[in-house]
Amino acid sequence: MVAINQTLQDINLHTLEQEAIHIRGQIQPHGVVFVLEEPELKIVQASNNTYHIFGINPENILGKTLEEIFDPFQIERIKQGVTDDNLDFINPSKLWARVKEDDYVVFDGIFHRNIDGFLILELEPAISQENIPFLSFYHLAKASINQLEETANLRDFCQIIVKEVRKLTGFDRVMLYKFDEENHGDVIAEDKLESLESYLGLHYPESDIPAPARRLFSSNYIRLIPDAKAKPVNLFPINNPISQQPLDLTLSI
Repeated sequence: MVAINQTLQDINLHTLEQEAIHIRGQIQPHGVVFVLEEPELKIVQASNNTYHIFGINPENILGKTLEEIFDPFQIERIKQGVTDDNLDFINPSKLWARVKEDDYVVFDGIFHRNIDGFLILELEPAISQENIPFLSFYHLAKASINQLEETANLRDFCQIIVKEVRKLTGFDRVMLYKFDEENHGDVIAEDKLESLESYLGLHYPESDIPAPARRLFSSNYIRLIPDAKAKPVNLFPINNPISQQPLDLTLSI
């Protein structure tokens, strides 16, 4: 029985090590993804929840340009940033779209080019002023990480980061995780509710986070998951119609 269980565990770990999670073709349901063809910014691929957000079925939204969905005045600025290859100039962007007659929805949007060079727009409905906007948090955290890479006193700065991130988000616990040369992990900073058990200083074996997940962490330091139990939304079509390949979402936030 022990031998059988060990074999099954080895098979499961091997499967996790091989899984191509960066091309799964799914996103969190609270947002929308558009894959755009340049320079017209024509939608060639979208998440399958566009009807819920825009009132347009995904098959009908393909082929439309951003100007047909969002206020055209905004899109001129976006086109300029895309043409100049200066995505920092347009990130993050507030975009508003008419969804039903005179009803408008405001979105937080962020652009990136994936590893294959496709322009991707990630959108989520903007939240109220009483909360920390998702993309504002993204940029605050990214700025902190840039400083983290430059600081000489690594551990002290790590502790500052987890405190600031928890202050911004209101999370019960924020941890900073470091991989060593053999891909084992350590929790090197933590800020949490006093009632929670501390994970600071705990050591995790290399198998705890499989290689595909480690590659994602190394390629994109910030990826937020508002609801880890939410049912994911598929992309439509599932393969990129230009490359005929699954879409690489490594750099997606």
